[in-house]
Amino acid sequence: MKLENPSADDAASPRPSRLQAASHAGSPAAGGPLDGSSAGAAGRGPRPSSAALRAGIRVDRVVGELRRGRPVRLSAGQEQILVAAVETMLPSSWAVLAHDGGELNITLTAERAQASGWYRPGAISVLADAARAPLPLAAPPAAGVDADAPAPLLPVSLRLPADFEPAQLAELAGLGSHAADGAGATALLTGHGDSPAAQTTPAMRAALELARLARLVPAIVTLGLPATAVNGSAASSLLAPADGDPAYLSVSADDVLAYPQDRASSLLRVSEAPVPLAGHEDSRFVLFRETVADLEHVAIVVGRPDPSEPVLVRLHSSCLTGDLFASLRCDCGDQLRGAIDRLGESGGILLYLAQEGRGIGLANKLRAYARQDAGLDTIDADRYLGFRGDERNFAVAVQMLKALGIARIRLLTNNPSKIAALRAAGLDVVERLPIGGHINRHNERYITTKRDRAGHLIDVSTLPAKRQAG
Repeated sequence: MKLENPSADDAASPRPSRLQAASHAGSPAAGGPLDGSSAGAAGRGPRPSSAALRAGIRVDRVVGELRRGRPVRLSAGQEQILVAAVETMLPSSWAVLAHDGGELNITLTAERAQASGWYRPGAISVLADAARAPLPLAAPPAAGVDADAPAPLLPVSLRLPADFEPAQLAELAGLGSHAADGAGATALLTGHGDSPAAQTTPAMRAALELARLARLVPAIVTLGLPATAVNGSAASSLLAPADGDPAYLSVSADDVLAYPQDRASSLLRVSEAPVPLAGHEDSRFVLFRETVADLEHVAIVVGRPDPSEPVLVRLHSSCLTGDLFASLRCDCGDQLRGAIDRLGESGGILLYLAQEGRGIGLANKLRAYARQDAGLDTIDADRYLGFRGDERNFAVAVQMLKALGIARIRLLTNNPSKIAALRAAGLDVVERLPIGGHINRHNERYITTKRDRAGHLIDVSTLPAKRQAG
């Protein structure tokens, strides 16, 4: 098979392999020693600063609070707000937010707000639920940006009226039943000005990112804290729940925005062992853990790749439905097994990354599937929920490769974004090799959408068809 030039495509083992030896003794190809003398603990990337570590811990704790339905405090400069995620918010949390009669807002994307029927400013239209729908006017596209690429997500903040029923929040956020959007809307919410981009504050936008980090639907309720609650000059009932629990956990907008990189820098090489695979018995698994976020990723080393030469590498994001259950809605399972076979030919590494659903999580991936069944493609279905077309961050993959002593790569991918991410981090991607799976009536639109809208380098005509009964 002809290889492609990417510049044109823009546990202990009884017998350690060359790859293991490089990771313990240091590899010139990796650009420095990996025995901990300059990179923290053995098998670990650059040690995060104590300030970054504390910030990462704060974000991780706040994410846990949101997922459990409890409000948190978020600051951006002098602005401070209480935040609760619509998807998980407990009735007691709503009672606290609404307790003092302050101004409550819901922040979400303009597409989600319009599709719900609660927000109807006239402007341009985009495809939503297979129908044209008016949305707030977005900024004009930047020069050089593909006109077919998805537009940036536009956040809006809508004021909740005093008589607003919290049960309606699920409908507004796209949760609950799959009734037609807007079917239950009885009133319209108002924005905060003529320009949608100006309708949200820095703290609100950071809170929306916090919901995405928690893999919750990006829809949050906020309450601005009064000055007495901010500067501590007077006690405020807003700072603690009525049942006497400790004060709400706090985080800053700067912490939230830095969190993805802080997670990668906290990566720790934890354990490893030989794991013979069917057809590839000379394989071993090396487990890495994000000590800030407690996510685990696995490097699957197939054969005995030589780190002094460009190593064949595949970055594969976890897909429970496709990898484990052979779902026909995607080509992930085919790509996973095909990649293992390709790596077995001459040795290589597959990084199995905990980034389900392009980073939105399994719950939201299933919600997006329901929207695809209603007529949206895979990118618009994610946007409908409030997510970008791809929420993944490949910084953790960079750290894993560096910990393994890999600096020069032959990358098995169709996705130019992976090439760009690795190169931007200083890794040398010397070749791109295409990867394919089977195409069937359930995944054909998914595959062509990746090609046409996400820029994946796929020749659909070369994919073998998998015909299904019915």
